Amino acid sequence: MFDQKDLKADLMAQVEASIEQLLAAQPPSDKITLNDMERLVSKAGSEIEAQVMQSLVERNEAAERSERAVCAECQQPMRHKGSQRRKVVTKSGEIEVNRPYYYCEQCQVGVFPPG
Repeated sequence: MFDQKDLKADLMAQVEASIEQLLAAQPPSDKITLNDMERLVSKAGSEIEAQVMQSLVERNEAAERSERAVCAECQQPMRHKGSQRRKVVTKSGEIEVNRPYYYCEQCQVGVFPPG
């Protein structure tokens, strides 16, 4: 599981890689236009935003795995029955989430915890 320092280091590395890609893709300074700059910065910003979102989702998933789901009806612990990867479109772009599925033997109900 990530702590704050690990998360910060991971995010900084991702941002640095995106900036390096931006600089490598930019035309020579005597040929670059304002439109080129705007396009490059917008693309880099979108990539960074999606990377940060993905990292935060993964960190949250790790925290959720350490907690045991409890049935809303009977308050008994639920059994983890596996997880499914899903692509989700967010305001930051498309990310992947790992959705755990839990089942209550007593109430015979299953849930994907909200997120």
